[in-house]
Amino acid sequence: MSELCPTLSNLLLLGFERRASEFGMETVGYRFQFLDLTASEGLNKYFREVVFLGGVLNTVRSTALIDSELPVDLDTPEAAAAWASYALQSHRGELEPLPDWMLYGELNRDQLPWVRKQREFEARPRCYINRDYARVFRRALQRSIAELEDEAVVRIDFDGCVLTARLNGSTHSVVAEGEAWPHPFEIAVSSETQLPSRFMAPRVEVSYYDGVVHFGRNSYNAVEAVT
Repeated sequence: MSELCPTLSNLLLLGFERRASEFGMETVGYRFQFLDLTASEGLNKYFREVVFLGGVLNTVRSTALIDSELPVDLDTPEAAAAWASYALQSHRGELEPLPDWMLYGELNRDQLPWVRKQREFEARPRCYINRDYARVFRRALQRSIAELEDEAVVRIDFDGCVLTARLNGSTHSVVAEGEAWPHPFEIAVSSETQLPSRFMAPRVEVSYYDGVVHFGRNSYNAVEAVT
């Protein structure tokens, strides 16, 4: 038998069994009461190596086709369990009692890239300013920016109570709500830089995510984060 890809190897560790090759593809499988689930390594229609996860779910009430693709390089049992259990989630009730690997996969959903990305977004540094206070803060900071002769850097920080913007020796502060940021962030500005002209929501968000500082509806590329 050929060496298995990381995904199939980790499925074996979770309780899958090695099966005879299907159409020349290395295969492992797991048998539920109403589903014989197989995972086979092969090429998809885009000629990318994937693991095909599939089978036919036959219950007394319905029949459903399981047809999904997993990456071939899932290098931990947690990742393999998370991807496989996610592929079966719409049929969860028909697969009970659930095997340990499915429950394990549900506990490790943060191994899924889109779940991890969403959780990173939800945990982004952010704070909220009352709209009236935000207008005063914006006007003062915009005046300082308009007076610049060359490019400069605004250093923005939030200590859990006060949002502070420092620019060329001047400091602008405003009361805000939220959790203290782990460190400040910086954005490059010039006299042409425009802050938001209007705030529609009663609370204005200032946040950082994926290299971008957001102030209301406006976004500004951040200089390398300050530690």
